[in-house]
Amino acid sequence: MRTLSTALKSGLFDAESSHLVLWLITMSGTGMSTLRLCQNNEDVSSRGNTYTGIGSRVILPNDTEERFQPARLVMENVDQWLTPTIRAMAISPDVLLELVSATDLSASPPEFDTVEITSFPFKLRNVSYDAQRVTAVLGFEDLAVSRWPYDQVTPVDFPGSYGE
Repeated sequence: MRTLSTALKSGLFDAESSHLVLWLITMSGTGMSTLRLCQNNEDVSSRGNTYTGIGSRVILPNDTEERFQPARLVMENVDQWLTPTIRAMAISPDVLLELVSATDLSASPPEFDTVEITSFPFKLRNVSYDAQRVTAVLGFEDLAVSRWPYDQVTPVDFPGSYGE
């Protein structure tokens, strides 16, 4: 079980708090430039990287024993720049979610350098979009379709493994 700091709990659950937290969303993959977004109305800085402020929601799955429910990511797309960016991705990018807290709000852009929670790397799947928003499912890499073991040790492929 993960232990949350008192300050983080205050920022998440109190009606009013001086402890600000937000989600950072990092999308990366082979052959694409890294896309850094944050759940904020303005750009923020975290560990030397600038994250573009965008209205977004991370919808975590319910904790049930019956079946696996994926997380979802909803990103507002009112100014229409996100849709062509997502369309241009040739492969399903890796998505890393981080819950961060503010370290210096007077900086320009504000700094959020304290990482409170980091997710496992997700894959962006089932992307849909309209004039208002981009919605995607956050899934895991499907290891069930990967061949195991990757190679078979046969006399043709590995002749040194067999005595003559």
